[in-house]
Formats: sequence, C-alpha cells, structure tokens
Amino acid sequence: MKNVSGILSTIFFTLGLSIAFTACATNPKATPTEPARSTAATEMLAPTPPMGWEAWNYAGITCSATNEQVLREMADAMVASGMKDAGYEYIRIDECWTGGRDPKTGKVFPDAKRFPSGMKALADYVHARGLKLGIYTDVGRKTCMAAGHVDPHEKISNHEGSLNYEFEDAKQYAEWGIDHVKNDFCFSKGLNPKGIYAKFADAIRASGRPMVYNLCGWGEISAHKWGREIGAQSWRIGPDIENTWKSVLLILDMMPGLEAYQSPGGWNDPDMLEVGNGVLTP
Repeated sequence: MKNVSGILSTIFFTLGLSIAFTACATNPKATPTEPARSTAATEMLAPTPPMGWEAWNYAGITCSATNEQVLREMADAMVASGMKDAGYEYIRIDECWTGGRDPKTGKVFPDAKRFPSGMKALADYVHARGLKLGIYTDVGRKTCMAAGHVDPHEKISNHEGSLNYEFEDAKQYAEWGIDHVKNDFCFSKGLNPKGIYAKFADAIRASGRPMVYNLCGWGEISAHKWGREIGAQSWRIGPDIENTWKSVLLILDMMPGLEAYQSPGGWNDPDMLEVGNGVLTP
C-alpha cells in the first residue's frame, strides 16, 4: 500500500468547537432557533465530535483504499501512531464496498474481491484494536459512484443505495458490528430529505445496535435544523471539501451562525481534513 503516514493524516472530524468548519447552504447569518434537546442515549453516542480516518479523501474515485487489507493496516497504524490515544477512534469505509443485493432476501453484501473475509471479520479486527468501524450508504437507489464518478479502470457496477431497503440494511450493519453510518444524498430527486433520512434513523433504532448516524447532504438540505430531531449525531453543513486552501476557506466562511445547532450528541460536520494528501502545506 502507499505511505501509511500520509494516508493516516487524511482524518475526518465532525468538529464543532473553536476551529469547526460549520456551514449552511441557505442563510449562514440567520439567527438559528434553539435546537431540540437531545436524549441522554444520543449524547452517549457522540458526546464529542466523532474523529477517525476514512478512505474517500485519500483514494477518491479510484476506491483504492476500499478493501479489507488497507482498512486493517489503517487500524493498526491508528493504534501504533498514537492517533487512537489522541481520540481518533473510527475507521470508516466509503464508496465501492458493495457487491450487490440478494434479490430474494434484500440483503446487501460486500464485494468479494475487496472484502474476501467479510464485513463481520473486518469489524472484529477493528474492534479488537479498541477502534470502531463505520460504513457508507446512500438514501437513494444507488450511491454517488453510480452517477458516473467512477475511475475508468474500476469495473464496479453494484453501487447499492438503501432506498426501500433501510431496515434490511440497518439490520445487516448491526449484524456485522458496524458503529457508524454515513448516509449520502445522491439519486435523491423527488425524495423528502428529512423524511428519508428519518426513515433510516428509525431503521438504526430498530436494529438494536447503537450506530453514530451522519447525514451527508452537502449543506443543501439544512440538516443542521432537524438532524438532531430525527436522531442523527452529525450533519454536513457544506459541500465536499477539496484538496485546496480555497476550499478550506470556503467552508470556514460558511460557519458563523451555526454554533447554536450543536452540542454534545449532535454536531455540525465540516467534512474531512485534507492534511497529508500532498497539496496543502503545513
């Protein structure tokens, strides 16, 4: 694999403190209303902003980091480097992990070449190192990669979203031992954002396993106003970050005015850090 120290720097954090990137796609200067009070159970899931490492900003559309070998190596590196001790506890799988959906049971299954040992084995490996495993899905029929954002060298077509399979998918994630779910917003035309995201939140609760729930609506659906209400622990407040200083500043400038929407149990998500990807200087 490529330089682990470089990959390790590509950490995500839904940070809502003094250096948070918090954003709003509607009116960032508007005075927010008082957020709904979170329950003690919700606060226990994310008493502080979730922090960890995920594949997307390092590998992007090549999906080269979405396989069990890299994810296991990253789990080991998180521990050995001291990142775990510093509070970075999640290893999160992003796009390209699905192999399809069983037409009889409705169950989604992982790509056998990328995850030959299966997701349960990967979760067990990550948990044995004192870390937690996250996974990616989409509210639509397919994930964003199915929209054509695919490296020409990749031959992946089964980018399964969770539309109409919310309860089956959440139950499957629970059986695998997943701890965090990132839910994207592609193929969402005609869907009510709050309603469809709430349905998956209900599915997580019905699964019986606590899972941190991240709403990846790119700051276009005002999820900061209702994310906590439906049971999410973090919500994107701006567009996908890019590996440029201009992009970092864009998201920073979207932050003012959103502070009141976050507190223990629910956090504004500025997207991932780009540190370590070879463009931004110290």
